[in-house]
Amino acid sequence: MRVSTLVTIVLVVVGLVFAALGFASAPNSEISPAVVSTYMLTSAAFFAILAVQGLSRQKVWQRFLGVAAIAAALYMIVMAILFFQALRAIQMPEF
Repeated sequence: MRVSTLVTIVLVVVGLVFAALGFASAPNSEISPAVVSTYMLTSAAFFAILAVQGLSRQKVWQRFLGVAAIAAALYMIVMAILFFQALRAIQMPEF
């Protein structure tokens, strides 16, 4: 296995892990909205690195992976903004 293939696999897995952490921790009221957004933005950063790596390749499937990574990065950025705005607007009741 080539090093670049291993790096691609690691970037995909780490990006998906941070995305899952962001979506899984969003319903938890004890976690700050900034933490949820940070998980999602970190995932977007890994997908952006993967996009740059994929778009610089010659094979069609590798370029397609780069385009898919761009879409995933943009999706994670939009979701981070939406989750931050929505979770910040929620007021916890005080007893």
